[in-house]
Amino acid sequence: MLLALQGVNVALMAYGQTASGKTYTMRGSDQNPGLITLSLQAIYEQLRLESEALGKRVENQVSVSYLEIYNEFIYDLLADSQVALDVAAVGKDKASEIKGLARQKVEGIEDILRLLVFGDQQKTLAETHMNEQSSRSHTIFKVEIVRVDRGSASAGIKERTFTSQLNFVDLAGSEGVSKSNTKGDRLKEGKNINKSLLALSKVIKQLSQNSQLEKNDFVNFRDSKLTRIL
Repeated sequence: MLLALQGVNVALMAYGQTASGKTYTMRGSDQNPGLITLSLQAIYEQLRLESEALGKRVENQVSVSYLEIYNEFIYDLLADSQVALDVAAVGKDKASEIKGLARQKVEGIEDILRLLVFGDQQKTLAETHMNEQSSRSHTIFKVEIVRVDRGSASAGIKERTFTSQLNFVDLAGSEGVSKSNTKGDRLKEGKNINKSLLALSKVIKQLSQNSQLEKNDFVNFRDSKLTRIL
């Protein structure tokens, strides 16, 4: 997690079958904090230690966004009204950016967890044969950290800015039609879930097998909204 304070983008993914405990692993409970809370605690503790050591030389800004991908449509879980958002390629490197996605500044862990709870209440859930409350969408809770180190002239340290993203990805559960016994809307959701999970696994496999991709190698991140955003 501390790599996220050094300008490195980090993604934690919970993957597995429906009802396997992915969301609980991410969220946890009051007695047993999940990965999100534990990660934030580690990050804010490091920020506190740096602030004590370096004082006003270092400035930190933290903001969060929360989205879900439902049937290949993107929705902002921190918005009051749910309107499908578009993904656009911006900048010289054609990075993917979601138009209209809210990014809210936060002051501490309590602010972040409050927004997380608000977004959770807007997630798309439904009952299936395998789970009474099954997530029917992938969710990405993004924490963006901007650290400005103004440096020290006396020590010959130049000003530096580190920007990084910490993505907590709670994937919808993979499911087989024969086991889940889904029909209608649930069947359509399951097909889109499995399709995007397959695209994700292909991208991960390609990247892991090619530590140094050749110039002509092609990784199709655009096969799904999930891989394009990540």
